[in-house]
Amino acid sequence: MGMSFTNMHIRKNAELNIQELTEVLKQDMLDKGYSLLDSKEDADVCVVLYHADDSDWITVASDCFLFANDTDTKAAAVPYSERFGTFVIAGACYDSDYMMLHLLNAADQTDGWINVGDNYGMPLPRRTALAPWKKVVTDFDRFKNVMKEDHICAEEALFAAAELLDMKTEQCCLDAGTIEHFPDLDLMKMYFRMPEGVQKEPPILKIPRFNLMPCKIGESQCVFVLNEGGRSKGVAVQFQGDYIANDDLTFENVTFEYKQGNEYIQIPIQLQKLQIPDGRYVLYWKNEDFQIPPAVNPAIPAMKRMEIEFQKEFGIRFTVQGNPRKALDVKVFIIPLENRKGSACWYVFKSYGTKRNFIDHKNGGRNYNDIPAEQRTVFMLNPDDYDLDD
Repeated sequence: MGMSFTNMHIRKNAELNIQELTEVLKQDMLDKGYSLLDSKEDADVCVVLYHADDSDWITVASDCFLFANDTDTKAAAVPYSERFGTFVIAGACYDSDYMMLHLLNAADQTDGWINVGDNYGMPLPRRTALAPWKKVVTDFDRFKNVMKEDHICAEEALFAAAELLDMKTEQCCLDAGTIEHFPDLDLMKMYFRMPEGVQKEPPILKIPRFNLMPCKIGESQCVFVLNEGGRSKGVAVQFQGDYIANDDLTFENVTFEYKQGNEYIQIPIQLQKLQIPDGRYVLYWKNEDFQIPPAVNPAIPAMKRMEIEFQKEFGIRFTVQGNPRKALDVKVFIIPLENRKGSACWYVFKSYGTKRNFIDHKNGGRNYNDIPAEQRTVFMLNPDDYDLDD
């Protein structure tokens, strides 16, 4: 896996004071609605500063940085250039394949841009403009040659040019999401939290990534949910289907799973067979004390929000045993006890109305029995293998 980072480098001058810069960064986050925390526990985002006496640049990295084009880089960098009357480099690298660097100075309208590598076959955000970089490098010809060379990893161009910028190589790739990779750097870190996205609404569970792989006998399957409502207490899991009454399918290795900090929690559970008032049988489990985390505030930047949401997912994992003809019949409900109407439901043909429609979709609309055996894939399903309703 390649290297990815997003950061800003602010060139030192007489006006730039590290304490004032720290206060400006903090106030910027407070103005966006975040609150400052004493530690990383319960933090949504982190802001990191690095400065060294033998570097001409102070590096800032933040979970709030998301640079996709020069509009993004200008929005982040220009306020700091204006405030401190200096040069700012806003840059991003994506999996070592592509790196963009934007040099800005609001005072003299400096606007330089560098592309390194291939932008995944997509058009580059803008054309390279190297000439403005003369203002910040010690040897422009060497710098230009470095940036024009072919690099196996895009970030190598910045590493090679660091000494020409009077910048330390270790600060080039600083990123708020990977600060654990820099244990030897003296970093100043600030942690912030955004208020809960939904505070007073009832819990509403949704399946963030709907699994379209059908249950298979003897193989593990999982269903995970995310809360789009308010904080809540208590959760239940219910399996439904006509396979329960006669134990046509049973479930082994059933675990309830969630994340707690950096720890992945797996709790073995026992499903209880119950007959509900309408005469049907279900398999049921509940935990009245489980704390359902609230929705993530949509004001948090998209990439960081996705990361936080992934950390807040919870759900069920199980292995199906029994009659394979019933494998498509498995229905799983995950229920918030304080709002049963906010339940999430998974069964593999949910979006297709019927099991036959789902099978047709999996098979690309082709009749399974008309396809030569050597052309069938492991993902194709034979409708004759299942109990269908039609």
